[in-house]
Formats: sequence, structure tokens, C-alpha cells
Amino acid sequence: MLHMMVNGVVSGTVPSDINIYQGGDTVTVLGNTGGLAKAGFKFNGWNTAADGSGTTYVESNTLIMPAENVILFAQWEVVTGTVTFDSHGGSSVPSWTGNLGDSILLSPVTSKAGLYLLRLVYDSSL
Repeated sequence: MLHMMVNGVVSGTVPSDINIYQGGDTVTVLGNTGGLAKAGFKFNGWNTAADGSGTTYVESNTLIMPAENVILFAQWEVVTGTVTFDSHGGSSVPSWTGNLGDSILLSPVTSKAGLYLLRLVYDSSL
């Protein structure tokens, strides 16, 4: 039997393969068909070990079913990104790269002669 485990997921459902496999059968690995999601991470396939140290499989890979059950654990990759700052004529602020959910410490904050920083504005369209 092929089991798929969520491995820390917070939403979605585990893909369901209703087939019954015998040792020696070829199994096609399912993708993330149930929309599994984990905050701050993106789905990155399956692995025979929860910590990713086993054999990795992605959608449509095949495996030969052994005589015993196989458990595949969802694998998650941290989402990273870069934040850039436009100080609109003030002193420059270096960009920041990190993981989704990390805090950003702005030090030093931008400055412009005769003006004070009142707020930072987030604009996802930029």
C-alpha cells in the first residue's frame, strides 16, 4: 500500500490513490492534487523520509512497489524573497533578502533633510 503523509501541512488534503498495489507493481506518484499548503513554504515533492533524507519523488515519477508498504512524506521548501525600498529622495536603504514571515529591521531608517519618516507603505504592485 502507498501512503502519503502531510508532514506539517496546515491546509488541503493528501492526494488519494485508490489503487491497491502488489510487490513489483509500477506506481505513478501523484502531485499535490489536494492543494496541500504550509504557511511560508511551497510544496516540493515527496520523499520516503520525513526529513528529506530518503528517495525523492515528484509528480509522474514512477517507483516499483516493494513487498512492504511505502510512505511518502510531503517536502516543503522555504519561500524566500527580496524587499527593496524606495526612499523617494531620502538616504538609501539597502534591500533585504530573507524567508517569508521573517521580521525586517530597518536600521538605519531613511532620512531626508527637514523631513521625518511617518510611515512605511507596502505596495505589492511594484
